[in-house]
Amino acid sequence: MNPSRPRSSERERGLLAVVVVGVLVLVTATSIGPISSWAAGITPPPAFEGPPTIAPAIVVPSASAAVPMAVVPDVDITPPTVAAPQRHLLAPSTLGTTISVVLSWSATDASGINSYEAQLLTFPGPITSNLILAAPTDTSVIGSLKVGRSYRLSVRATDVRGNTSEWVTGKAFAIIKTEQSAAAVKYHGVWATSKASSASGGSFKRTSGRGAYATFTFTGSEISIVARTGPVFGKANVYLDGKFVKTINLYHAGSNVNRRIVLVKGLSSKSHTIKIVRATKVIDIDAFVRVAP
Repeated sequence: MNPSRPRSSERERGLLAVVVVGVLVLVTATSIGPISSWAAGITPPPAFEGPPTIAPAIVVPSASAAVPMAVVPDVDITPPTVAAPQRHLLAPSTLGTTISVVLSWSATDASGINSYEAQLLTFPGPITSNLILAAPTDTSVIGSLKVGRSYRLSVRATDVRGNTSEWVTGKAFAIIKTEQSAAAVKYHGVWATSKASSASGGSFKRTSGRGAYATFTFTGSEISIVARTGPVFGKANVYLDGKFVKTINLYHAGSNVNRRIVLVKGLSSKSHTIKIVRATKVIDIDAFVRVAP
């Protein structure tokens, strides 16, 4: 030991505790010189002002993390889409002052159809009639329409959310009857005129001749024939614009009855010619009924 060096004090040989801003530092005397030699160069720490303020953590989700989405209520504010109303003659049926016509319509909607409203406009007039539906969602009714009048069918629909469409109106149409005695009806072969109170115009045309036929040129979208049916009557072949359409059977086990039989429907609104050719036994022609245009 060097006798010229002062002996370290017990304080210098022991553990020295230096407190710097709340942090305890342990220093051994062997690692530093006398405290007086190094402590002089240390800047004293600032006065303690309490624990530091810690800002709240900001958590940024990763690209793969699922982010909950807001739930948007399912609100339907779109009214139903209504198709143009349709009509066609109901047959077979008897002929009177009115004709049985099927009036039909349809609509689509994402929420579903809750109800329909239907109105029939009759001309001249017009006279507006609200059609009575058996059920709110019915898509057709059978109407008894007068011959010689014109009509237009209007429909609107309401969905289950309460959205109501505008009125959609179909094309105007008329129910027109042409008697068998009209100039537009042409006969070929042997035909006889027979009077009868039950006939539409008081008479009808009859034939049993081989190859006999009648033609009727008209404009319309649907055509039907009024013919007598009964135990003595046979069959007739029907042609439209030169093409075979069907064979109609006029045989009926009961008494003779005038019936209206639909021949063709869904036609384009232009001039057409219907041809009725006797095939078997006897056939009677009473009138033609068509939907125009």
